[in-house]
Amino acid sequence: MIATSRIRRTVLAAALCATAAGAAVAAPQSAQAAAAPYITVPGVHASYAGNTAVFTAHIQCADWKGIAALKVGTQGVRILTRALYICEYGGTANVRFTISGDQLPVDGKYQYTLLVGRHDADGNVTRWTHSLSGFFTKY
Repeated sequence: MIATSRIRRTVLAAALCATAAGAAVAAPQSAQAAAAPYITVPGVHASYAGNTAVFTAHIQCADWKGIAALKVGTQGVRILTRALYICEYGGTANVRFTISGDQLPVDGKYQYTLLVGRHDADGNVTRWTHSLSGFFTKY
């Protein structure tokens, strides 16, 4: 009787673990749809050449209207922000931000953050859903 009870509990625990594992495997698809728009792989490509910094990324918006914003700063101080409406009819978008070196006050290391999110009918951001950050150097 005791052995049977232990076996039942073990089988029940194994079934619960298998169900939880199955749910965990399915979660990324629903999580990505809920978190759209998001930056797809390989992420943000940043380059600084000559006197120009260029930032590009591919964005998956699903059924959402989106907005992309680029923030650039150095030593903890934001230098500039650019924004762009994307995916007005859902789907995907390629974003590209170009910044002149003249807009960056000093030579040295800068940090950038590319944010993507949703906006309402008035164009106001309702939710930032994804961001990626990195560094580049102005010479």
